Amino acid sequence: MALLPSAAILFMLVTSGAARPLAPPIEPADSPQVCSSLPGTEALAESAPRFVIVGEIHGTDQVPRLFGDIACVVARRRSVIVALEFDERSDEDVAHFLASPGDDAAVSRLLRSDIWARDMADGRSSIAMLTLLRRLRDWRAAGRVVEVHGTQPRVSGRLDQHYYELAMADRWASLADTHPNSVVLILVGSLHARLVRQPGMMFAPAASHLLPTDVVSLQSEPATGSAWNCQQDGCAPHPLAGKGTHKPAYIRVLPTITDGFNGVFSVGTSLTASAPAIETVGAR
Repeated sequence: MALLPSAAILFMLVTSGAARPLAPPIEPADSPQVCSSLPGTEALAESAPRFVIVGEIHGTDQVPRLFGDIACVVARRRSVIVALEFDERSDEDVAHFLASPGDDAAVSRLLRSDIWARDMADGRSSIAMLTLLRRLRDWRAAGRVVEVHGTQPRVSGRLDQHYYELAMADRWASLADTHPNSVVLILVGSLHARLVRQPGMMFAPAASHLLPTDVVSLQSEPATGSAWNCQQDGCAPHPLAGKGTHKPAYIRVLPTITDGFNGVFSVGTSLTASAPAIETVGAR
């Protein structure tokens, strides 16, 4: 198994007899001593409620990075429980990586987890998500209190979507219950992050099951660019329909719920698609 130096890790993973090469090189993680503090991030960290949710379009480079920036700033003041849209069964693999030296061997082991071997490479298994985990590992190693948990429910699919959303909210609430002095910082698809059920929706989103006063849920400004997601033509980079002008990166909490959210953010640039961390080669 050939390894390239440091952050440009490119190696072959063998899972169920299928070779799974890592996608293009991963950028190095930031210095654990430095946080990128966007306008509004410090204020959010000072007054963070029990839950802070970042609603995303899966499969971009920029939103997981912004989420990591928020986690970095909040973790300087409070312990942080990070909830990602990974299968709950991934917790052991992620915890092992967070406690590791973060070297090539640790990344190799992490990439053998089912997190990355999705038949539908919809952005939750992207290079950007792997880079986020590497940043969180570095901050934990630097002494900040950071835990990471998967909160994608294990359900059979025989029940209505309402129950999936309810199970996801229950997972978030359980993390808050077992870590009462921590901020539960959640990165999830924007559909799940809405605080109210919008007209025409057939189910109540996960965030709507939480007590509104306990939550800041952030929605992205309309964005141009592309995201790696799955549509009728398959899983690949797809253009985004946003037409707004790009404002400087910021986070702002709103006084009332607007369009299902009580906060908004901008990454300050067009979004770019983040490819899967490993190639999908069929069902396992």
